[in-house]
Amino acid sequence: MPLGQKGAAVYWFVAAVAVFVLEMFVGTLYLLIVGAALAGAGVASYLFEGQVAPILTAALLAAAGLFWLHKKLQARRPADTAANDLDIGQTVKILRRLYGAEYQVSYRGTVWHARSDGGEPESGFARITGKDGNTLIIQPRQP
Repeated sequence: MPLGQKGAAVYWFVAAVAVFVLEMFVGTLYLLIVGAALAGAGVASYLFEGQVAPILTAALLAAAGLFWLHKKLQARRPADTAANDLDIGQTVKILRRLYGAEYQVSYRGTVWHARSDGGEPESGFARITGKDGNTLIIQPRQP
């Protein structure tokens, strides 16, 4: 027994309400977008016959909403992560020289791989000036 045009829309709206309620417990904007897409599919189901229009509406609204959210979150992310790195400027203890300008240093209670970009540290301590992946970039600490 096929559902009527209004009957199918009710299922889309029930799914949208369920996702909205779930979003209240989880607190992510992603579920809010999916709930809005399901509500849009309910409107499309009410206006058009068949299931193609609601499914396409839900997919397009969800894709557009996720694209918008991704752009909005990207704009809020700090552009320069090195400026926000709390390790920059901290002092490390040089444990031993490995080869060339490569060192093994102690920092935050663990051993790190480091590379000097400003000469050979003489005092046994150096200052972090940057990072290259997990490698600390260090310079000799000025006395």
